[in-house]
Amino acid sequence: MTQNTGNNRLLLVGAAVLAAVLVGAGVIIFSTSDAGVQGANFDYDQIPQSTTEDGAPVLGNADAPITIVEFADFMCPACQQYSSTMERVVEDLVLTGQAKVEYRSFLTVDRTGFVSGLVKCAVEEGANFWVAHDVMYDLAAQGGREVDGQAFAQQLGLSYGDLLNCVGDSDGEQIATDIQLGQRANVSGTPAIRIRYGDSPLQLVAPQYERGPVPYAALQALVQQANAS
Repeated sequence: MTQNTGNNRLLLVGAAVLAAVLVGAGVIIFSTSDAGVQGANFDYDQIPQSTTEDGAPVLGNADAPITIVEFADFMCPACQQYSSTMERVVEDLVLTGQAKVEYRSFLTVDRTGFVSGLVKCAVEEGANFWVAHDVMYDLAAQGGREVDGQAFAQQLGLSYGDLLNCVGDSDGEQIATDIQLGQRANVSGTPAIRIRYGDSPLQLVAPQYERGPVPYAALQALVQQANAS
């Protein structure tokens, strides 16, 4: 482990614990409005799912020749906007078995990793990652600079208190792993997209897309090319 990664991990651990303590003390306030939450946009039970060797969730046919890897932060407004593009990727390219999607946390706004930690802990409490992913994006887009943590738990049928305890106990290892991978792939902001053919290292979609969102058309073209090979 590099010193930089170790520092990231220590920061995430300490911040997550502090966040949980502050929530318990009423210092961090989450909205408790009854705004509607759409939740999952797909029947994820009908889509193949897996996990990478280092713990990242993957959606799609295991035999798909290309993986679209998204580095994102639930609290990043640009990521919230880009989620509609990723939904189209799932609908057109993942559901048809042509590609897989892999999600990686890369913190740019949620500096403490608290929101990403809520999603991770929801999975540990039995939720489907992709359902939790969609619910969190819906809530984050509605809440601006706040997240309705209670609504998040409620939509998933989980105890908010259990989630807070889990976040407080978490060592932030998965988030640190994702950040380290992103740093090796020269990710410096979110959303960022990299691609992987089979088990190959991460690659750029194209030089002009080293930073920022990648248009759907560019991803579609790569997926079609990979499936034609």
